Amino acid sequence: MSGNLSFFESIAKSLESVAKWIDATTKNEPKSESISATNYSNLTFARENAVKKLKLDTDLYASTYPSPFRTTTSRKKDARILQMDDSDAVIDEIATRFHRSVYVSKNPDLVVAQKLYTQAKTLHLSNMAEYRRHLTRLDGLDPKQKCSVRPRAWKFIEQANFKLTTMDSLVRDFEMMVRPKNDAIQKILDKLMLLHSSIEHCGQDAIRLIIHEIQSLESFMGLMNGVFTEIFTFLSLKQVANCRLVASSWNKAITVKRLISYAIETPNQRQRLWMHAIQSRMGGIPEHDYHALVAEATSDRKNQFYMVIEADVRRTTFVRAEHIYQLRSRRYQRPWRLGTQAVTSAGDSKLLNNLHLKLARILKAYCQLDPSVGYCHGMTFLAATILSCLGYDEAASFHVLVACMLQYDMAEMFRIPDLPGTKRRMDQLDKLVRIHLPAMGKCLLQHKIHPQMYSSGWVMSLFLNESSLSPATACVLLDEFLLGGWPAMFRIYLGLLSLNASRIITPHFNRSLQALVQLPKQLETSLLAAIEEGNSNFVISAQTLDMLAANYDPVTSLMDYF
Repeated sequence: MSGNLSFFESIAKSLESVAKWIDATTKNEPKSESISATNYSNLTFARENAVKKLKLDTDLYASTYPSPFRTTTSRKKDARILQMDDSDAVIDEIATRFHRSVYVSKNPDLVVAQKLYTQAKTLHLSNMAEYRRHLTRLDGLDPKQKCSVRPRAWKFIEQANFKLTTMDSLVRDFEMMVRPKNDAIQKILDKLMLLHSSIEHCGQDAIRLIIHEIQSLESFMGLMNGVFTEIFTFLSLKQVANCRLVASSWNKAITVKRLISYAIETPNQRQRLWMHAIQSRMGGIPEHDYHALVAEATSDRKNQFYMVIEADVRRTTFVRAEHIYQLRSRRYQRPWRLGTQAVTSAGDSKLLNNLHLKLARILKAYCQLDPSVGYCHGMTFLAATILSCLGYDEAASFHVLVACMLQYDMAEMFRIPDLPGTKRRMDQLDKLVRIHLPAMGKCLLQHKIHPQMYSSGWVMSLFLNESSLSPATACVLLDEFLLGGWPAMFRIYLGLLSLNASRIITPHFNRSLQALVQLPKQLETSLLAAIEEGNSNFVISAQTLDMLAANYDPVTSLMDYF
């Protein structure tokens, strides 16, 4: 108890002294045994030695070790949070870098990842140097760059560049991970090794294509040092056809470069080629009395399609037939089209009006032949191009149009209101992209980009709605379709997509869709490359398309995109 009393007594004495100090302060009396108040403004706080040592020269450090991150001044300040001054920010950044460098140097998995990336980068630079060396050699053999191998080879280089960028991002993300699990580390390393191997294969494939083209130019068929194919612009169609019998290499080169199509000199020759293809496909050419159908169309004044036909025909432009067969040596020039200029000569106006009348009669005659289909927007592009390619021959153009609609299964594509054939072809394109171009198919599926959003002109007009195409390119497209059917067109579709994969496969919806929409404009310079790419890498037959069509369900075909 005595101990407790002394304790309470000491507390009481201390409180008594505090009370005396308060009374003296309020009464302005001199304090006896007063407790001096603490003046915090007179106190000085000494910084710790460790902090003093970390106070480095900010400018010197920043100039020697520039920060890869955003500077602290660009960070958005929050009034609720106590902000660090510049020196504290520098200390914080130094400490972060120090811990990160220690972690990176001590982690063997990160060392392996960085080594894989460095090896891949060195390998890619080596492949690029060899690629440029062979490309320079190819330019000497082919100074006018008529070979279609360049865009095909560059496709692999673009893929290697993209994969190398992916490796760089993956290694950086790996460095920023804090204590990752073993399975996550193994997945990252496996992906890096796969990308490393893929970069090597892409570079070798590009070099292989260039070397193969060089060897073909230096072989017997290419002894003329790159001007071999230019000679065919001075040969007749019969002479070019006879050259196919010289050797298998000649036959292959003439077929790959579509020299037969470019060697056609008259509309009559193209008509014979097309009629032969149609007859070989169907075993005969159906006979239709064109003039009788035109007479029926003239008497049928209440047809529901005629008003739409007249409106669409007035907006249709034509390529002069003489431009198709007189510009063989200037393949990639784009002559102006009849109907695109507001002011034309009297002769051009008369020719344009005459072509409009012919096109209207052809379309109305088809409405009489197949009233269940009649007319639909888009048929004018196909019919107008056929009319120009055949030298404005109405009857011959009508027979080719009927063959395209009935024998080549284009009628269902224009059957309104549902356009079932168009939807089926787009579904086939979607399935083929997923099968043959899985990375692109995955990207488009993630963006919810279905072929209905970009390929209507591909399947309904065979790219002929693209006004930037030259007459020669339009003729080659029609030749490919009539000679090879839909399998040939789908190989062109996939070849064009494959050549432009680096522009299409992006993390941005708008960029991917815009690249797809702009693809037809690439055909003028890359049609032969797209044909060769499709024939080399994609096996598509009529049986494949029939199988896809048999499994097509219009109700469930779009479920993956919603």
